[in-house]
Amino acid sequence: MNRHLHVNPYIAGSPVTGTEMFFGRDDVFTFIRRNLIGRHRDTPVVLYGQRRTGKTSVLYQLHRHLDPSYRCIFIDLHGLSLDSMGSLLHGIASSISRDLRREHHLTVPVPDRSLFLAEPRSAFQTRFLDAALSALGDDHLVLMLDEVVRLYEEVEHGRLEREIFDFLRHLMQHYERLNFIFSLGSGLEEMAREYAFLFSVSLYHRISFLEPAAARSLITEPAREHYQVAPQAVMKILEITSGHPYYTQLVCHCLFDSWSRSPKSVMDVPDVEAILAEAIELGSPNLTYVWEDSTPEEQALMAGIAATGGHDAGAVTIDQVRETWHKAGLTLPEREITRAARSLISRDVLAGDQAYSFNVDLQRLWLVKHRRMDWVKDELADSIQQWNRSAAPWPAETIPAQATGTRQRIKRRALGIAAIAVVLASYFAVTAATHIFPFSSSPAKGQQEGPTLTFTPTSPPTLAAGVTPLPQLLPGDINDPSTQCQPVKKPYSWSMPGLFAALDCGDQNLPNGHVESYQMDTRADFETAWRNFNTWWGFDASSAALTCPPPGGSGKGSTGWNSKDFPQMQGQVVECERGSGNAPVYVWTMPSQNTFIYAVGASGSSFSALNNWWTNHSRPANSPSPSAS
Repeated sequence: MNRHLHVNPYIAGSPVTGTEMFFGRDDVFTFIRRNLIGRHRDTPVVLYGQRRTGKTSVLYQLHRHLDPSYRCIFIDLHGLSLDSMGSLLHGIASSISRDLRREHHLTVPVPDRSLFLAEPRSAFQTRFLDAALSALGDDHLVLMLDEVVRLYEEVEHGRLEREIFDFLRHLMQHYERLNFIFSLGSGLEEMAREYAFLFSVSLYHRISFLEPAAARSLITEPAREHYQVAPQAVMKILEITSGHPYYTQLVCHCLFDSWSRSPKSVMDVPDVEAILAEAIELGSPNLTYVWEDSTPEEQALMAGIAATGGHDAGAVTIDQVRETWHKAGLTLPEREITRAARSLISRDVLAGDQAYSFNVDLQRLWLVKHRRMDWVKDELADSIQQWNRSAAPWPAETIPAQATGTRQRIKRRALGIAAIAVVLASYFAVTAATHIFPFSSSPAKGQQEGPTLTFTPTSPPTLAAGVTPLPQLLPGDINDPSTQCQPVKKPYSWSMPGLFAALDCGDQNLPNGHVESYQMDTRADFETAWRNFNTWWGFDASSAALTCPPPGGSGKGSTGWNSKDFPQMQGQVVECERGSGNAPVYVWTMPSQNTFIYAVGASGSSFSALNNWWTNHSRPANSPSPSAS
């Protein structure tokens, strides 16, 4: 049996855009229908929860659960330029226009970007939004803004005008057929004490783990045509993941890969246990994020629980954790550790009352392997000195009401969500989505659920010797592929044998454009894929100008390129031409890395702007380093 004939159905990393792999969440859709649609006036809805719990997937599915008269538009704030209010509103208008044309066959032109930069409110409201609502007739326009906390972050960095919040509130109050659904990350629990008044309304809905029945369906149904998952194996997976959507998909993805290597009719507990190490490594970016997003006290508690339990996933008490650390020569501050436990419970990292365990056991296994006690002790050296200076015993039952001393990054995260919530709460008191493929109308793509990428090709993940993994070859502006990129989804528009990785990324210095990259496993496969790409694109190098950008900003060009990390070599070229929407396109090859990358500028923008980006931003931030594999 040829395992390459079996396509792994499990989605480990990307939002679920189709229906086949989406399970559960009926409670979320019921809540949205009940609260979004009002008798006299519709009301905004806020979806919030931890990373990778499926908020973006819910937004992608929502149009299937609302009346057709509610036209849903997904707005991916990670894919838009947020360097000014004009740029942001132009990006939102462009997303609306593209989705209305592609999904609803309605044409609503977007005013020139210069108008948005000069008069952002007027350009969006009177020149675009009024026309869009007029084209919709009596239908409603539902704007689904994903990870809206980014607005606050950009305001705090001085890149986005603070008045954007007032303008959003204005739109909510004055347009009856304009609806908003906001997706927020974690942090509501941490700020609930200070902003309790914001949560007195019933318009926030927390998205967390899947219900047991939905999780079981996710585990068993996609693989039913290939194998059965034994009931005890289903229970094992649920014990490991607690029905967390991302980790359940990840474990099942690895289990399917294991079956494809050695097919059998039933996958049982030993098969699940055999793939846990692989699942931990593939999920390492997200597991690492949980660690890095924690305070030193939370890190000490997590490491202590993992070390105290050893190979056992059972619950342990704070006293047991403190004793484990005491044996390592450290006295934990009891007040702060008690507070840390409460915070980790609110973030769905831990579960328990008097004794605690990890909700997702993969987190514990990751800690056992990557955060041993002695390593953590060195990592927390500065915090340990502070604890020792302020050490004072607290009764175990004493729990201070107000948390202090958390890191500024955690505080900024909570305050960011608070700022967004203030905008929404003001409205409540008064009233009671996108990339487009450059040469075709491909579906809109959303960002990672906070994204953590898992590079899991269907062919064996082996790069040729001396080849650098694709994320390290991306333009230097894309410094965090886990949040700026997502895998390109099948079907591809041209044949790429031996495809190892394919990424679609946003770049802050390429407003309203994007970057896609493809890497093959061998040089021969790369050359075949490159030929197929040019055939599909209709690019004939023999008739192209010998320069990029092409003369006069039109036509096409092709020339060699080199840099200190990429010496001149045969086949290392850059090609340029305009694509769909009159967007300028640069495509360049890295033959030594079996890779080609293309960058697409904004529709109608100049080649000179894209060439400036290519000159200053397209090279990797660091010298490529070959994969250890």
